[in-house]
Amino acid sequence: MKKIITFIFLAFFSAACFHQEEFVEIQRTIPSAVESVQQEGVDGMDLGLEEEGESESALDNGEEDTTSESDAGEVAIPPKTKEESPEADDNTETFSAKKKLDISVPFTPQAPYAVWDDLHNEACEEASMIMAVKHFAGEGLDKTSAESAILALVEWQNNNGYTQDITADEVVEIMADYFSASAVTDLNVTVENIIYHLNNGSLVIIPAAGRMLGNPYYKSPGPLYHMLVIRGYNIDRREFITNDPGTRRGEAYAYSFDTLISAIHDWPKKGFGKDDVSEDMMRSGRKVMIVVSR
Repeated sequence: MKKIITFIFLAFFSAACFHQEEFVEIQRTIPSAVESVQQEGVDGMDLGLEEEGESESALDNGEEDTTSESDAGEVAIPPKTKEESPEADDNTETFSAKKKLDISVPFTPQAPYAVWDDLHNEACEEASMIMAVKHFAGEGLDKTSAESAILALVEWQNNNGYTQDITADEVVEIMADYFSASAVTDLNVTVENIIYHLNNGSLVIIPAAGRMLGNPYYKSPGPLYHMLVIRGYNIDRREFITNDPGTRRGEAYAYSFDTLISAIHDWPKKGFGKDDVSEDMMRSGRKVMIVVSR
């Protein structure tokens, strides 16, 4: 009897482990023209996130902390076959990916002490870079270390010709020059390509037209320009898992595939100030993401 019970337990345990590591074959398209393109562009802008001194409860709309949803069309996962997709050619590749992945990345809001002054209201880029770098260094973040890191990075940027809103290309420069970290821009902004990079152990930082994200915890109307870290995904639920520094509720915050992909837009141009950029201009910024590796 004991042998039978042991066998049943082992069979159940093996099935549970297999389910946790369930994989799916995904096809990603690799455009022949994909390359890292340098784009100049920064200047200050009020993101309109949480207000200075507001408590967390003051930011809550009374809604539960649920994920954003989208009614847009579905992404082709699993991939289409060549019969279904006759345009498939040598610029596609199929790879195996976990159906669910959530990389443990230390989190900080861009205002660690909830002081939403002008500096912290503009610090989403800095907070995103710091979270990614700390992950690869195997280090954590608390309020004190996060605040110190943000202030030091902002001071360095001010001393080296950067202004408040920085483009994806400038993030790559700063990652190399300040952190000695490996980062590149990727113009192939698709669900499948993001999943590919995450399965290879990289993190993805995205610039966004922030108001398209629809996060209920942003101070209305939300940030014109924003950055966050993509740390994982859930294919069955069709969502990305992010560390969004724009709110203290941003750790492991989920956005639907469609919402996040639609919102990805770079800052329009270096030298533009907040009075130079309309919401329509922000929504027309180029599609680009930053891939950060060890």
